[in-house]
Amino acid sequence: MEPLEHTIAQFIEDHRLFDGARRILLAISGGVDSMALLHVIQTLASQRILNADLLIAHINHQLRGAASDADEVLVVQEATKLGLPVMTTRVDVEAYSRSHKLSTETAGRQARLISLGELAREHRCAWIATGHQMNDNAETLLQRLGRGTGYRGLAGIRPSRSL
Repeated sequence: MEPLEHTIAQFIEDHRLFDGARRILLAISGGVDSMALLHVIQTLASQRILNADLLIAHINHQLRGAASDADEVLVVQEATKLGLPVMTTRVDVEAYSRSHKLSTETAGRQARLISLGELAREHRCAWIATGHQMNDNAETLLQRLGRGTGYRGLAGIRPSRSL
């Protein structure tokens, strides 16, 4: 096992992620962090370190035109190459942002969580896995500091949370 895979397997074990899961929904955006998540989790599953079926979900926010569509195509191609089922959903984040009077970023996060939750329920996935890197964690922490947070918010992105 490669060092990255070992580190992630240990993190999963330490935080009891995916306990009892028969199916795991992997939220794959097409970015480097989620593509790394896809490959590492698929490797852990193929080595039976994770004993769950994997499903791929891609949410196209339609914010970057052809670049958003290219991310969708990349995710579908990669999932197909790995022999994993993939589902894509398109959400109009700009319309959601206007109708709910939210920033585009907040609207995108909410729409993504709603879509992923629906897909997880529909396909009986007990867990949704997302990939994050240190910059995401730092950004989350700074946003929380900016709006005022308690001590729990100072921890950054938690290993797991309930939807």
